[in-house]
Amino acid sequence: MAYGKDLRGILTAETLVGSGDAFPRDVKYHASGAASHSTIINGNSGTIRWVTSRHQHPPG
Repeated sequence: MAYGKDLRGILTAETLVGSGDAFPRDVKYHASGAASHSTIINGNSGTIRWVTSRHQHPPG
């Protein structure tokens, strides 16, 4: 645990923003997995986050 947070958990839009909206922009697939890009807006604080994620297929 770091800063009172479990770093092994899965982060979702609700986890990151609380009371916000998430807008997936696009997902690009490639041979070893995919990459996704999202915009997340927190309506309470006005915070806007741009998130880029890479997803890799397990070997095999």
